[in-house]
Amino acid sequence: MARRIIIGIVCTLALLVLARRLTTGRPVDIDVEEGGYRISHRTVTEQIGPGQPMLAVRVVPGERCIARVELDTTYVKESPRRPLFRKDANTFTSWLPDLGKGKRLGYAIRVWPGDTASVRLPGDPKEFFVLKFKGQASKPVIVAHVAFMFGAFFAMFMAFLGALRILRGLEGKKSTVSA
Repeated sequence: MARRIIIGIVCTLALLVLARRLTTGRPVDIDVEEGGYRISHRTVTEQIGPGQPMLAVRVVPGERCIARVELDTTYVKESPRRPLFRKDANTFTSWLPDLGKGKRLGYAIRVWPGDTASVRLPGDPKEFFVLKFKGQASKPVIVAHVAFMFGAFFAMFMAFLGALRILRGLEGKKSTVSA
């Protein structure tokens, strides 16, 4: 019985850690080399709390470059194109609109490096990076969420391990349920 509880706890922790690691809400570093220019951007995946998220793109060398951000019109009804402003010799930045908690915003970055054709991040004209606007969660809500998730997965693993013992004929239904 103690072994089954320990296995249940270990499996529950492993599953919760794995689920946390596989979340898609992590920023991705994008690097593109085009015509002697290197274009770098770290995607902005979430804005927690009120405020406008800021985009940044780095172009090396960036002296003769122009950049803008293109917004997905399914998410926002205002002007879909906004300029990226030069922060320093190689960095361009822009503020995105604040859509409020629970909304999403698709964005792409287009850069004209020197005399070459424009480069779009992401490359496919139908794709956009997605930014999610999230609200602040209080500490008690987060603690309760983690505790209930752990309890639910632990109960699921314990039921699974008990079902395996019944199917193998190692225990009867009554002894498994009472354990």
